[in-house]
Amino acid sequence: NQIYEGNEIHLPGGNGDLQLIPANFHCVYKIPVPRDSAYKLYASVELKNGIRGVNDYIVVTEENGNAIRMNNKTGIGGKPYRYIVTSGGEMTIEMVTKSVFMDTKMAISVYYRAYCNQLVDSDISDGDTISIPGTSLQPIPTLYSCTYTIAAPTTPTTGLYANVTLISNMNGIQDKIIVTDITGANDCDPDISYYNYIVIPGSSMSFQIKTGDIFMASMFMIRVEWHEVTIGPTKPMIRDEINYVDLALLKDDTSVFNSVTFSANEQLVVNDVNYQESAWIDFPDCFVIDGNITDQKKVFTFKNFNSFYYKSESNYMTFVMFSKGTNAFVLNLLSVAREYNYPFALSCGYQGIGTGLNSSEYNPVQKTAFEVINFKSVGIKLTHLFIYSETCKAYIVSGSPGNSNILLDLSTAEGTHYFDVNNLSVVDEDCDFTIFFVHWICEGGPSYSEFCNQLNSAPGQMLTTLSYSKNCHHPHYQIAGYVKMLPICHHGGEYIRS
Repeated sequence: NQIYEGNEIHLPGGNGDLQLIPANFHCVYKIPVPRDSAYKLYASVELKNGIRGVNDYIVVTEENGNAIRMNNKTGIGGKPYRYIVTSGGEMTIEMVTKSVFMDTKMAISVYYRAYCNQLVDSDISDGDTISIPGTSLQPIPTLYSCTYTIAAPTTPTTGLYANVTLISNMNGIQDKIIVTDITGANDCDPDISYYNYIVIPGSSMSFQIKTGDIFMASMFMIRVEWHEVTIGPTKPMIRDEINYVDLALLKDDTSVFNSVTFSANEQLVVNDVNYQESAWIDFPDCFVIDGNITDQKKVFTFKNFNSFYYKSESNYMTFVMFSKGTNAFVLNLLSVAREYNYPFALSCGYQGIGTGLNSSEYNPVQKTAFEVINFKSVGIKLTHLFIYSETCKAYIVSGSPGNSNILLDLSTAEGTHYFDVNNLSVVDEDCDFTIFFVHWICEGGPSYSEFCNQLNSAPGQMLTTLSYSKNCHHPHYQIAGYVKMLPICHHGGEYIRS
């Protein structure tokens, strides 16, 4: 009744530490492993030699019949001896002391494990911690081959996620662990012994364990901690609006897990927009899912997500946060993205942004567009507009490029314009121009008063950004400080300056 999966036995007692053995002691410890049809058990055996008496000894007979005699000169005080007893096998350890007590010590620890015992949903619940193959790091047999799958169950409203820790001590050249994380990437460095992973609700990861035909006392342990979370809302995509997720707002301080799913009746196109001064940051515990929580087609970390116009396979995109991000993603319906040549998105902060469009670079019937978002508040200000073509058909609409609500016809626009919205789109049907926007900060309240005072007290100064059109040498935008004139842009063989 002591032989079952997960049991640990320490002989002659204690917790695996060396035990005093009296004089005139003679015992043969038999360590069997039955041939079990339900669980293919094996025993990992650890022997500690603490012999002091010159005539005291230990005889170990392995399951293959190989016998080893130990005395006070054989590995005393060194590393423990490790053995494996496989299914249907048996080993013995004979302990002998003579008539004079010499402070001899010995300890045997037997750990019964099951080959490839998998986790099932019925065995896990919130707050549980499960260790595979057992709660301590012990050697595994030769020719061990198993793939452990850690799957996190979920429903559309609640689910479990797992914090997974791998402790690896693979010693043989043929012994290895191949880890496939929730994104499908293989990740395991043999020089690293400690790894941490997250398995989000509805996803899974696997650990493939293999050992060769020579016993090298390789060890591993997988510790899985389960936590229940509430799945975030599902938002239907609205064609006339700019659909976006601000990662700084998605993650709150009341829950370790936050998510949001966007749904549509067609595929989606995702691109990122960075609204901080810093470059794009990889948050390793944040994920992008092609699909919803219960039907995940692909899972990406921020690092491996191609957010430059990613086209989904499904009609859903989900964003999962375990730590607060500082970036944002914009989503468009595939039909809208195709109609407007896959519009890009820019953040309109207090530094300002500028860019340009040139319809002559595309097919005559191809509309182009870009989207502008004020992530901080309501209010966007158009500061400068330069039109280079003789005729111009371009306009600003509220929301997404497909919105019919035209806020401003650029062909007749003059001066500064204020828009009482937090997002808009610039659509180009037949025009070559550059345009500049800033966050409408001076109407933003007292939090911006110091900045506004500095701006208003410096006549002629404007917060501007380098823009581009088809002939500019550097097709990107950059942040500038307070400057008295716009940066120079080379266009059509001439220089244009404010």
